[in-house]
Amino acid sequence: MFGTPAIINAMQLNTVIWSLAAGIVLYVLLRVILRKRVAAALQPWTKNINMDLVDEIGYRSVLIGFPVFTLGGLIFAMIWAQIAWTRFWGWDPKEVWALITWLFYAAFLHLRLSKGWHGEKSAWLAVIGFIIIMFNLVAVNLVIAGLHSYAGS
Repeated sequence: MFGTPAIINAMQLNTVIWSLAAGIVLYVLLRVILRKRVAAALQPWTKNINMDLVDEIGYRSVLIGFPVFTLGGLIFAMIWAQIAWTRFWGWDPKEVWALITWLFYAAFLHLRLSKGWHGEKSAWLAVIGFIIIMFNLVAVNLVIAGLHSYAGS
């Protein structure tokens, strides 16, 4: 179990496929009900938003979440793994993607603080970080087999 590489379990793709299908159906229903693009329907509600405030909220969220994730997602998880499996790191897909997530947000904070990436650059980094986290939650848990997943082996 520990030495086997991660494999993709095709049976668990059903969950991902059903989720995508439900999202597409929901989008089509909104298009039919609103009779215009969803972005155009939301635009009147978003025209008075202060973008600098949204940028600052996003930055502060990462600033608070990064040390919490460092403690919970990496340090305490390694302590638990050492007690449970007599090893603190096993290169399981979930562990690797937790490290990738941590490294990405470390780079995000570095670019924000040292290079002055504000506004649109910071927003794109936040979008990429969200995609990484969703991949970790969906694909790594449900599709890629490993010790931390529901995909089986």
